[in-house]
Amino acid sequence: MEKVLRFSVALITLISCTYFINSVEALHCYHCVHAETELPSGIRLRPPPHPSCQRGLIPDSSLLVECSQLQNDSSTFTCTDFLVDGAWSSLVGGAPFRATFRGCVGSSRENMTFTEECHSGLMQEVAEAFHDEEMQQAIWADSVIFNASVTTYDGCNCNKDGGNGGNQCV
Repeated sequence: MEKVLRFSVALITLISCTYFINSVEALHCYHCVHAETELPSGIRLRPPPHPSCQRGLIPDSSLLVECSQLQNDSSTFTCTDFLVDGAWSSLVGGAPFRATFRGCVGSSRENMTFTEECHSGLMQEVAEAFHDEEMQQAIWADSVIFNASVTTYDGCNCNKDGGNGGNQCV
């Protein structure tokens, strides 16, 4: 009886460890940029622009990254896919700008799941339309480099591996 009990405890421990290891595996998303307009002098996008990141294409498989490698202070992630169309802020010269950005947004909140959604419109409208504050903050961070009064965002977020690899996540 004691051997059966030890075996059961060992089996339960193994199953629990396997579940834990699989449950903390991070989301994999494409991490890339495709700029359709010329970049102002001195501006370097991160990651560097890649032709396969263009909207409507499936990015090169080498651009698929584990989100926790980019944002190791976060525990929950979502893939993003945005087409940004507008102008740089006056701090960067105000020139027209159009690009596709694909990447990860993370959250350190426990037991959090991102709401999968798509929005389109001016930066402020799109930022306010997303339900999760992390998505809102990611867009607002861009308002420093883009002219928020003329720049539109068209994009989505999704919670599946490689979900931002098609035309749009959702």
